[in-house]
Amino acid sequence: MIVGGGLAGVELATALAEQGAEDVVLLEAGPGGDLAHIHLAHPQAAATEIVFAPERDPYFHRPWRSGAPPHYTGISGLRRRLGGRSLYWHGVVLPLEDWALHPPGWPAEIVAELTTGVGGAPSWYDRVTEQLTDWSGGGLWDPAQPARTSIGGQEFRALPRACRRRPGTDRWEAYTALDAWRGPDGDVTPP
Repeated sequence: MIVGGGLAGVELATALAEQGAEDVVLLEAGPGGDLAHIHLAHPQAAATEIVFAPERDPYFHRPWRSGAPPHYTGISGLRRRLGGRSLYWHGVVLPLEDWALHPPGWPAEIVAELTTGVGGAPSWYDRVTEQLTDWSGGGLWDPAQPARTSIGGQEFRALPRACRRRPGTDRWEAYTALDAWRGPDGDVTPP
């Protein structure tokens, strides 16, 4: 049983189904009928307003009050619908920087799996980058950005974005695991 049908929950359900699991239950508090990315469903200005003025979004829910505003106020909250925030994000993929992975925080075997791979297998960063590049049609990296930048003595990679344009339109969408469930007609059917 997976509680929460946001980006992580849907990814996990999809991965389990791909491994042959047939007894997976995914629970989501919000509806499952409106599954379009916000930038496909609304014009650019309206989509931006819904993200930054969440009171206009019928799916926005904040079940808490912040004891230390402005933290966890404003746009902080839940987007209660199947797909969750994956239907709102701008597709920025943030692999952890090399300097952030060094001990004492991360076990060496996890760092190796993420960054270099183990036993001849590609790293998880490489695998996910390849999957997102395929999904986006090859446009994951913005060619106008430098490959690396130094700020404050730390080196940073360019930000890949898991986004793609809808053919024949000026509309775009960011990656959502729901696409693994989407058929040729555009309808979403869980595996």
